[in-house]
Amino acid sequence: MLKFVTGRTLSLLVASAAVLFAPMAFADDADDVMAVVQQWADTEADLTAQAKTIRADRVQVTGGGRQSDQAGNLRVQLANHNARSEQPAANRK
Repeated sequence: MLKFVTGRTLSLLVASAAVLFAPMAFADDADDVMAVVQQWADTEADLTAQAKTIRADRVQVTGGGRQSDQAGNLRVQLANHNARSEQPAANRK
C-alpha cells in the first residue's frame, strides 16, 4: 500500500494530521499551565508550599533585575516574610 502513496499525498496526510491534532496538544499544554496557576493560587498563604510549584530553571525578572538562583531567591523571600510575620502588628507595613 505504501508504494502507491506519492510524496505529495504523504505531505498532505502529514499536514492534515498536524492540523487535526495540534488543538489537542495545545489543550493539554493549556490545561497543564492552568493546573500550575491553580496550585499557585491555592498555596498563596503558604510560601513554602508555593515555592514547590517553582521550577529550578525559572528566571525572575523584576525591577530591572534578573534573579536566576531560585533557591537563594526563595531563602530571601522566606526570611523577609518570616521577619515581617514576627513583628508586632503595629509595626507591620
